[in-house]
Amino acid sequence: MTGSAAVLVETLDAAAAVLLAAAAAWRARGFGAHLTGAVVLGCVSGLMAGLVREGLLHGAAGARLVLGALPGPALAGALLGALAAAGASALARTRVNGAPAVAGRSLFFWLDSLGLFLAASLGVFCALRETGATASLALGLLAGLAPGFVRDVALGDTARLVEQS
Repeated sequence: MTGSAAVLVETLDAAAAVLLAAAAAWRARGFGAHLTGAVVLGCVSGLMAGLVREGLLHGAAGARLVLGALPGPALAGALLGALAAAGASALARTRVNGAPAVAGRSLFFWLDSLGLFLAASLGVFCALRETGATASLALGLLAGLAPGFVRDVALGDTARLVEQS
């Protein structure tokens, strides 16, 4: 990979980690998790896409690269998600002209969708250089779905990837 492509992949990988971690922490707070528990789950979910992708492509060496590069963005996203969920919860308890204020409940779905898009796209892009098209699509699917699956199972929720809708 050329230098500019590597920088782009690293930047998008960090962005996916932030988005996925923020979505997981937001969802955990919505399930009543303590701030620290939400942050831990956010960090794990934020790292999961890169770990699955690099672990399957390059084994332990790839996983070490992810663990060296992505904990900071994952922690930042998890903190932002957990604090934003707390702020949205406080906002939902306030009233504007006698009606409850909108708490931005759809933010979780936007964060999760954008993170899934980035994780799956990066999985396909990185795998295309080393495998065929079918394996690249499978890897992209796994990299995109793994963070949400881990989040939902850890929260005791039905994993969204097995729901019909």
